[in-house]
Amino acid sequence: MALETKKGRTIGAAAKAAGLGVETIRFYERKGLIVQPPKHGGFRTYSDNDIKQLRFIRKAKTLGFTLDAIKSLLALESGTEESNAVIHAKSEETIREIQQKIAELEQMLASLQKFSTSCAHGKKTSAKHCGLLECFEKDWDCC
Repeated sequence: MALETKKGRTIGAAAKAAGLGVETIRFYERKGLIVQPPKHGGFRTYSDNDIKQLRFIRKAKTLGFTLDAIKSLLALESGTEESNAVIHAKSEETIREIQQKIAELEQMLASLQKFSTSCAHGKKTSAKHCGLLECFEKDWDCC
């Protein structure tokens, strides 16, 4: 049952407000991304700031940041000049990683398109007759 109190929200209410699952929040607590809040009236209660952090984690993950990078970014909340440089560096690192993933996906797409046009629609009627393993070794240049 999701419950909101004057002191904060239970984990169920926090999960709903942040757009996450309860187990995801517990996972983030175990990984040290957020601090497990204190209990009030037998329930752990999450503050508005906890909800902001959880939303930040969710959004940062959609941008491609790793959990370690997100943890570092959360630690920099003070906003000093040094932290701005670290935020920039982490962002640039993530951009490079995403660009690498895009290049790999484009290569996969090109290979699948080549496979589709050469082997899957080739003259031979079955994969057995096409020599699928041999085609793979020759970068689909065989059927």
